Amino acid sequence: MTAQSMATPSRVGMVLRVTSGNFMEMFDFFLFGFYATAIAKTFFPADNEVASLMMTLMTFGAGFLMRPLGAIVLGAYVDRVGRRKGLIVTLALMALGTVLIACVPGYASIGALAPALVLAGRLLQGFSAGAELGGVSVYLSEMATPGNKGYYVSWQSASQQVAIIVAAALGYGLNLWFTPAEMGAWGWRIPFFIGCLIVPVLFVIRRSLQETEEFKRRTHKPDLRAILRSMLDNWGLVLAGMMLVALTTVSFYLITIYTPTFGKTVLKLSTGDSLIVTLCVGLSNFIWLPVMGALSDRVGRRPLLIVFAALTMASAYPAMRWLVADPGFERMLMVELWLSFLYGSYNGAMVVALTEVMPVSVRTAGFSLAYSLATAVFGGFTPAIATALIEASGDKAAPALWLSFAAACSLAATMQLYRHHATRQQAMPTQA
Repeated sequence: MTAQSMATPSRVGMVLRVTSGNFMEMFDFFLFGFYATAIAKTFFPADNEVASLMMTLMTFGAGFLMRPLGAIVLGAYVDRVGRRKGLIVTLALMALGTVLIACVPGYASIGALAPALVLAGRLLQGFSAGAELGGVSVYLSEMATPGNKGYYVSWQSASQQVAIIVAAALGYGLNLWFTPAEMGAWGWRIPFFIGCLIVPVLFVIRRSLQETEEFKRRTHKPDLRAILRSMLDNWGLVLAGMMLVALTTVSFYLITIYTPTFGKTVLKLSTGDSLIVTLCVGLSNFIWLPVMGALSDRVGRRPLLIVFAALTMASAYPAMRWLVADPGFERMLMVELWLSFLYGSYNGAMVVALTEVMPVSVRTAGFSLAYSLATAVFGGFTPAIATALIEASGDKAAPALWLSFAAACSLAATMQLYRHHATRQQAMPTQA
């Protein structure tokens, strides 16, 4: 049974320790997305409110452009020196970015230096995140018990949902305690300061990580040049992996990071309602991810990837049209929970599939590069693209078109990757 795979306290502790940095990363990312309007007024003042918000969302997206670089540089470091040391470095860089965003004075105090420092903080966070997800996913895959790899690796994404739940609950509490004016002026900084206070605890937790036995057994640890050469040799695999991740990254940022902004600015719902929906989405994601990760261990990755990519492609726009036709808390909750089910079901199989298709010697770098490219090209700019699509078309359901496009890309990538895998498997006896 899948529950037995994490029965021992030592394994539960290992999962908690390795995913702690994932929590921090997503905690900060969610806060930046949720408080985008307040951040826009503080650091990116403009005569046009939409222009100010777009500058903020583009700054949010800019951090994702650093992910591919972080994936190569830090991913190579993790593959060379070990999972434990590498994950401590990524956490340190992430913490520095968090402190910058929390502490920088506003535009009114220091002028153009304010948005520049905020951008620097986002770039640091993006650089560290480039290898964080890959490092955590590979660590979990290498420590998994036989036949339960999908279940173990799913906790990489599940840990992010805990951050969404905590951040949404914190935001809801602050919304009750402070007035909108107070939150817009300075209250939005409180969750970021709380994030800064969490960082030392996470360092203590992560320093107690043990290196994986699989990495210890490896005799060959490639340097950066060898890893770059391997990435070039396997560029087709990395590109297909990027397309495989497209649905995961777009759907995640659409239903979590963008949901509060969409609820408040587009559907005109209250801040409290938007946060409750987001909290419920985080809970739903947390449930579906390990369930579907475990199911992928039983039925295989390919069937789940195909079914849920196709379902997303077919249902995203009709569901969103139904929501915007008569906006309300109940409809938003129902649509977001449906999209959460699709996301959790697809991603539960996708993350472990991506660790399995990458060459073992460059597993962290390969996974991280594919994931980071997908986040840079597709997911990171999802809030900005969704805002731009609504503004350009006048269709409040237009963000679903972006999600359907990502689903089509991932469906095509799934067919290609598993066709290639089957061909390779058939060729092996002949080559022998």
